[in-house]
Amino acid sequence: MTSSITTSAPSTSLMSNSSTKGSVTMRLSQLQNLCKRDPLGYSDDYRTQLNRFNAELTLLNLDPGKENEEFVELMQFVTAVVSKSYRDDGDEVANKLEKVLSDKKDELHPDTRRSLVQSLILMRNRSLIPPQRLISLFFPLFTVSDKSLRSLVYSHIVSDLKNMNKGGKREKVNRELQGFMHGMINDVEKKDEGD
Repeated sequence: MTSSITTSAPSTSLMSNSSTKGSVTMRLSQLQNLCKRDPLGYSDDYRTQLNRFNAELTLLNLDPGKENEEFVELMQFVTAVVSKSYRDDGDEVANKLEKVLSDKKDELHPDTRRSLVQSLILMRNRSLIPPQRLISLFFPLFTVSDKSLRSLVYSHIVSDLKNMNKGGKREKVNRELQGFMHGMINDVEKKDEGD
């Protein structure tokens, strides 16, 4: 007597035809867990979601002021999975998020803008983005009229600087950041003198 063991292969149907927002979120979190456990086995499913993310990002660029919950959920999924399982895609994803945030910071829906910042912070915390790059992106956000966003950005910058220097001073990074901040202050002073 032969016994047959059936194994379920990864399937892109995991995400298809969902009727409710909650089920999509649940399925994305399930796929995130599966990608973490078996990155090779679920790479096709991940790629499908990455393509959906890119399509939603294109739509976001066309109408940045519109609240786009599907984009936010896909972005959170992609950044979490990239940060753990598909790190080779990390730089590309980070560049796309940075571009939309820097180009559309004033136009974005507040929830979308905040989620972009949180996703970038996650990628920074998992060492996919260097501190100088993220801080230089975040500083212009202090001009956005969104108090909770400014508070989030401030808290992250202070926390990141503290954590970077916990195990000892990182002189090179500190000098680069000091130079950047000094340049920002000089630019503000020159702008004030011109007014």
